[in-house]
Amino acid sequence: MAGRLPPKTYNGNTKFEDGDLRYWSWCSQQGYASGRVNKCLFDEQIPVDANGYYTLVLSRESDRPRNAINECGVSWLPIADVGDGTGDPDLSFLVLRNMLGRGEFKHAVQNIKSQETIQQDMGDYFPRARYTTVSSFETAVPCQVEKR
Repeated sequence: MAGRLPPKTYNGNTKFEDGDLRYWSWCSQQGYASGRVNKCLFDEQIPVDANGYYTLVLSRESDRPRNAINECGVSWLPIADVGDGTGDPDLSFLVLRNMLGRGEFKHAVQNIKSQETIQQDMGDYFPRARYTTVSSFETAVPCQVEKR
């Protein structure tokens, strides 16, 4: 998955004065029945490139590409080995949270008008996902790393 991250606002600020969102995160969850959260990453934990774009890998630990690490500019979230926790081992939920958006920031998830206009409403901040193999990802995102 890849997308654009709003500018950072954390930096120890005591008040939310600058930036588009006060808080932004991705969470990997089992499913609605259990509600169990596998892990979350908030905006300050996700590396971005010079233009504010990020890459996030979602996989089981055993399928994690060796370059899916912050040092390679890639974030990673786990899928539970039990999937959704109720019988589907290949199902997991990914939740995007936007909190306290500045009024002028029109691309927050709270401003989505309808299912049909999500991509248009979020603009550059709309995440784009695709399936790939571990070897294809490791080839497409070159980064010299030691084998784990």
